[in-house]
Amino acid sequence: MPGKLSWDVESVSKLRVSCADSPMDWLLNESGDVADLVLGETWRSKFREAVNALSNSEGDFNIGPKDVNQGIRFWRWGS
Repeated sequence: MPGKLSWDVESVSKLRVSCADSPMDWLLNESGDVADLVLGETWRSKFREAVNALSNSEGDFNIGPKDVNQGIRFWRWGS
């Protein structure tokens, strides 16, 4: 089927981002329809860069720790 992804995709309607004390902290938890993302300063900078990249029509990349289940995939939807 054209356009069908080869991996499972989960989405939520709300994302809550908060700050962690340690610069390298990254914690992503999902509960119902809300995802909580707790980021240290290093990851907050990378997260800002990712959002800015989407604003500049860039996309299709992942950020997060090596654990693929904790990462966030960014891609542009539509044109």
